[in-house]
Amino acid sequence: MKVDRTLLILGIIGIIVLVLGFIFPSEGHGPEFWFSHLHIFFALLGFIGYATMTYLAKWLGNYWLQRKEDYYD
Repeated sequence: MKVDRTLLILGIIGIIVLVLGFIFPSEGHGPEFWFSHLHIFFALLGFIGYATMTYLAKWLGNYWLQRKEDYYD
């Protein structure tokens, strides 16, 4: 249930970012690649990076950092 809510919130944020990418297009400073001309590329890149780091940190915390209560017994 909690995961469904999280995915829903991430989806809504993603849609908002996509819409804002079309309203406020990037200026395209720096080196120009074929994908840098897409209006929403950098917004998508940031969102995917954010989501990846969040879930990676959650996985790392659950499976590597946390120990059972009787670990030192």
